[in-house]
Amino acid sequence: MVVDPNRRHCASLRHNALTAELLKAPVLHADETEKSSLRADGEFLTEWLELLTRWGEIEPYKQDTAKVNMLRELLGTE
Repeated sequence: MVVDPNRRHCASLRHNALTAELLKAPVLHADETEKSSLRADGEFLTEWLELLTRWGEIEPYKQDTAKVNMLRELLGTE
């Protein structure tokens, strides 16, 4: 079996890129007033849910199930 040395590197790059995207999420830096408006922003909620879903695919043991469920509830997709 031949192991592609780039495979692990690519996974690491995807992990780091996704981590950076999640850390930029406005909700992490918002005050309560801003969080209220973000809860009503369907586009933002959808994008955040997609990021968290991708994170769960890369790091299945570190997925934030509570946030994913909250976002699905807010979007009415549960």
